[in-house]
Amino acid sequence: MVLGAVLLLGAIAVAVRQPDWSALREASPAWAALLGGIVLVNLLTLGLLNWIVTRSFDANPPVGLTRMAALIAASALLNYLPLRPGLLGRAAYLKLHHALPLRQSFLILLIITGAGALTSAVMIGLLLLRPEDWPLPGLLLLAIGSCFAPPLARWALHRPIVDAWSWLALRTAIVLLAGTRLWIAFTLIGHPVSFDRALLAAAAGMLATLAGVTPNGLGLREWIIAAASPVGAAGLAAALIDRAVEVVIIIPTGLIALRSLKRA
Repeated sequence: MVLGAVLLLGAIAVAVRQPDWSALREASPAWAALLGGIVLVNLLTLGLLNWIVTRSFDANPPVGLTRMAALIAASALLNYLPLRPGLLGRAAYLKLHHALPLRQSFLILLIITGAGALTSAVMIGLLLLRPEDWPLPGLLLLAIGSCFAPPLARWALHRPIVDAWSWLALRTAIVLLAGTRLWIAFTLIGHPVSFDRALLAAAAGMLATLAGVTPNGLGLREWIIAAASPVGAAGLAAALIDRAVEVVIIIPTGLIALRSLKRA
């Protein structure tokens, strides 16, 4: 938490001095609203992925999609605290209310984190090696991975698997949503970049978040995005805008989710 706060404050200090913020003041509110909407879609997609993966395990009664979406929203808020209490709290909730063994919650986390790391790393490789025509080989790799995921999951987990073909597809969608968010953020600060450059920076930032070194990648994600972006310190500004909108969405949705889970 301390490391994340130091990195974030350093990013703010550099970003405030470097870019011209006049474009942000003149930007249409519709862009910010769109960015916030994509953050919300991001959360819902992650909730859908967690729900699909959990269906292959022994939750009793089964976890509904709405409840899983609430758990993900609450976790996203709580994970800004040290020691990732959102993950621990979600596992405890599923154990208490759905009799899901803690070991299986850990396996679900491994699947989702591993799929996220794999799709982000593959996206980075494609964008570096094939910057002009990455979508076609990307779709081919996704199709191959989606075909092999079900038998590999059955072999590794020794249990029936539900809709494993969708795991990589949903994780890829989350990376693309992150790239779109960052592309909008660069536009908002008056330093537009191509979508593939924004996507490269977003995929690198997602790896930093998945590593869990700081809460929700706080501070670390911003510096990695800046390093991967073509516009230097303006990359810090774009990453901070993206983070700010993310927090604005996560705080109310997380609080509403916590309240609904407490009543359940």
